[in-house]
Amino acid sequence: MKFSPPNPPPSGAFPMAPMMDVVFLLLCFFVTTQIFAQWEAEIDITLPTAEASDIQPRLPGEIIVNVMEDGEIRVHQRRLSLEQLGQLFTDIAEQFPGQPVLIRADQTIRDDPRGDALYGLDVFVHPEYRDFRLGRRLYDARKELCYEHNLRGILAGGRIVNYGAHADEMTPEEYIQRVRRKELYDPILTFQLSNDFDIKRLMR
Repeated sequence: MKFSPPNPPPSGAFPMAPMMDVVFLLLCFFVTTQIFAQWEAEIDITLPTAEASDIQPRLPGEIIVNVMEDGEIRVHQRRLSLEQLGQLFTDIAEQFPGQPVLIRADQTIRDDPRGDALYGLDVFVHPEYRDFRLGRRLYDARKELCYEHNLRGILAGGRIVNYGAHADEMTPEEYIQRVRRKELYDPILTFQLSNDFDIKRLMR
C-alpha cells in the first residue's frame, strides 16, 4: 500500500502550540502576582478610618509596607528593621525611580489615649498642587487639632534630604545647624523649622 507523504505546513504558518504555552505561563504569572498582592494587603491590620474618603485605586507593581500594632515592619511577609527598610527605599529609589510604595499602619500602633502629644506622619503634596501653601495649611490643621484636644505639642520625624550633597564636608549635626541659621536650604527641615518645630534629637 502506498501512503502519500504528509503535506508540509504552508509557508509562513504560525506554530500555535509553543504560543499557547507562553500564554499559559503568562496567565499563571499574573494570577499569582494578583493573589500575592491581595494577600499582602489583607494582612491582619486594623486600618484607621475617616468620615469621608475615597478609595484610592491600587497601582501596578506597588510595594506594600505593613506596620503592625506592635511596631513590627513587614514587607513581602518578611520582617525588616528600620535600617533595612531605609536601605530598601534607597535601593528602590536608585534602581526604579517612580516605583509606587504603599505604607499601611495599624491604627492602634503605639497609641496612648492618655498621651499629651500628637504624632504626625509625613505630609505629602502632589507636585501638581505645590506652591499653593497647602503644606503649611496641613500643618496649621495639625496645630488646631492640638488646641482642640489640649495637647502639649506635635512629635514628628523628618529626613534631611539634601545632606547627601554635603556628607563629605560636614557631619549631620553641622548640616542641621547651618540649615537652622539659613545658610543652607533643606526642603523638609527648612519647612519644619518655619512651622515652629524644634529639633530634639538626630536619629541615625
